Amino acid sequence: MVMPTIEKTKTTYTLSIALFAIGLVTGLLFYTVALWGRLEASQFEPPVMGDEPLESLRCPTLITPNETSYASAWIENPTDRPMPRFIETRISEGSVIFVRELEERIDLQPGEQHELVWPMTASDAAWGRMILLHATVLRNNTFASQSGVCGVVVANVPFVTGRQLSAALLTTTVLGLVVGTGMWWTIHRPVVGQALQKGQMMAIFTLILLIGLLVTLTGQWVFGLGIFAILLLFSVTTFAR
Repeated sequence: MVMPTIEKTKTTYTLSIALFAIGLVTGLLFYTVALWGRLEASQFEPPVMGDEPLESLRCPTLITPNETSYASAWIENPTDRPMPRFIETRISEGSVIFVRELEERIDLQPGEQHELVWPMTASDAAWGRMILLHATVLRNNTFASQSGVCGVVVANVPFVTGRQLSAALLTTTVLGLVVGTGMWWTIHRPVVGQALQKGQMMAIFTLILLIGLLVTLTGQWVFGLGIFAILLLFSVTTFAR
């Protein structure tokens, strides 16, 4: 594959740096918000802690004031006999003291899956900033209990939904980092000396940040927290040099 040729000028040099900086700042902001929601939710007083994580639990990262958003989880019965499952859910209702408590029974046929859906609005947010949810699928004779938490951050942005805002932030991050880094490597060919060192730094930042966002947004926030720590350490080391 032949790489496009971009002439190195003051404009292209500045543009590559600006695009990378926009992507980096936007990505760090979005990454911080996503982790913040999950960290706060992990401290939300749970009624029951599960033996296993509820990996099917999915929540939006952001919600805006004029929308109803939804958290969801899939419950399944992989056995060859009918089975009831009992689910306890707690959702903040304007504070961490007043919560909406839901108890549900799902009767599943052999091999059946059922999606649980919980509506949420910005008015549910504790401290006016974040909706906290804890869902537990109770233990029975066949399966261990499962538990999951999530925190949905309220963004006071008009005219868009939380999913649209998240998509815009993620798109800005990916395009800024990838295009900015790609331009840098292209305009400095052959890349040697300080240009090589800076290009490598940009590529490492891009890789770590995108992997961290992917891990966090798919629900593996503990691993996302570890990657965020690596990113901060790399940032301090890089700028100290």
